[in-house]
Amino acid sequence: VLHVRGVPSVRSVWRICARLADLIVAVSEGVRDKIARAALDERKVVCVYNPVDTSSLPQPIEGEAREALRRRLGIEEGHFALGYVGVVGPKKRQLEFLERAAIPACLEEPQLGLYFLGRPDGRCPEYFRECLRLVERAGLSERIKFLGHRNDVWDWYLALDAVVLASKFEGLPRSLIEAMAVGRPVICTDNVAPRMLLEREETRRWVVRDGDWEGLRRALVEASRDARAMAEGGRASREMVAKRLDIERIAAEVEEAYLALLGRNRLRRPKE
Repeated sequence: VLHVRGVPSVRSVWRICARLADLIVAVSEGVRDKIARAALDERKVVCVYNPVDTSSLPQPIEGEAREALRRRLGIEEGHFALGYVGVVGPKKRQLEFLERAAIPACLEEPQLGLYFLGRPDGRCPEYFRECLRLVERAGLSERIKFLGHRNDVWDWYLALDAVVLASKFEGLPRSLIEAMAVGRPVICTDNVAPRMLLEREETRRWVVRDGDWEGLRRALVEASRDARAMAEGGRASREMVAKRLDIERIAAEVEEAYLALLGRNRLRRPKE
């Protein structure tokens, strides 16, 4: 059994392992589709999400408690606070996101604030420096901030108004799942979106086609102006995680896949 958590490699070792495996468990539909496109036997591939123990997560907060948290974190009063969580580097595409969606959205909507949580990728420091230069040239350093690695990321999820992601590809994007689990709405491109986001209108409207930077810019502006839609998206997201990523449900799905494999192997076993 081969469990695939990230982007399948094109290297021969991975392909050999995949061909030898009787069962491949993909962490998302996107990973499953990439395995299928690699000309492997998609009949032996199943999709099982990572589980989330929602009982261990902080509960959403509202009212004065949330306003106090936002003040402590330095979020400007009245700002629509948007978070982008992840290592700052080419894989996460912060530079392209800034240039083609976020900066134009901030210039159009003065109440939009953007917070990047994550350390710079040490393999490409110039990428991070170019992100900073881009923000400075736009005159938005007070509204677009790079906060580096944070040990209080859960506080940020609770304080933010939405979380956005536009990576090149993700297996199962942790930042989106974590944000959804505590009731934050998410805005993302369809190449990184967990497919469950497409099942309900409250969340589907904030999934933009990959490469449609203008569509993503519009989504950011619309989100900052539609508090009701954001609240509905947050509630729907939390319900999805509680239902679809429940530990017992995921354990049952893994067990079902393994039992089905054992059943097939018994049928193939030659008679004595």
